[in-house]
Amino acid sequence: MLSIGSLNKTKNHALLINTFAEIATSKNTCHLYIIGEGKEQQSLEKQIFDLKLEQKTTLLGLLDHNSISKWLKVADIFVHPSQNRGTPNVLLEAMTCGLPVIASKVDGIPELIQDNTEALLFESGSKDDLKEKLNRLIQHKQLQKMLAKNAKQKITTHYGNWKNQAEKLLALYEQLLASSSYSLLQTQTWRILSAVAV
Repeated sequence: MLSIGSLNKTKNHALLINTFAEIATSKNTCHLYIIGEGKEQQSLEKQIFDLKLEQKTTLLGLLDHNSISKWLKVADIFVHPSQNRGTPNVLLEAMTCGLPVIASKVDGIPELIQDNTEALLFESGSKDDLKEKLNRLIQHKQLQKMLAKNAKQKITTHYGNWKNQAEKLLALYEQLLASSSYSLLQTQTWRILSAVAV
C-alpha cells in the first residue's frame, strides 16, 4: 500500500496507520509505505513504534517526482486518507498509473471518482469504513483490476494527457486576459503562463 502527502494532521496518516495495524496482523504480506515529510513525522514514528509496525510500515520521507513515479508504478494499492479540500493531483497520478484507489469522501473527490466503479470511497475520519474498504480490496484481486482499469480510462477520457491539459489551461487564461482592460497585466501574465506551459 502506498500513500503520499505532507505529514500533517489534515492528511490523516495517523488514521491510516491505526487502521493498517488492525489489518497487518492477519495479512503478513502487506506493507504500508508513506511518502512525505512534515510536522507530524515524529508523532507518526512513535505511533508506528507503539503499534509494533516497524517491520510493516515505512516512512520514506520527501522524494523527487521521478522517485514518486517509480513508487506509483510498483505499488498495489493507493490510499488517500486526507481530510483536505479539493482534488489532489497525486490522486489523479495514481489513477493514471492504473492503481486501485481508496480515498476519503471529501469535497471534489466524489465528483471526480465514481464509488465502487473507479475507486472505493470511505467516510472521512471513519476507521471502520476505511478498514472495511481496505479488507475488501486486499481480498479481491478482480476488484483491484476493475477499479484500476476504470480509473485509468476515466483519466484518459476526461483529462487526456498533461500536455493537452496545460494547453487548455493556457488557452483559458488567454481568453480571460483578452477581455481584461489591464493591458500591462495581460502582457506580463501571458508571458508567465507561456513559460510555465513550455
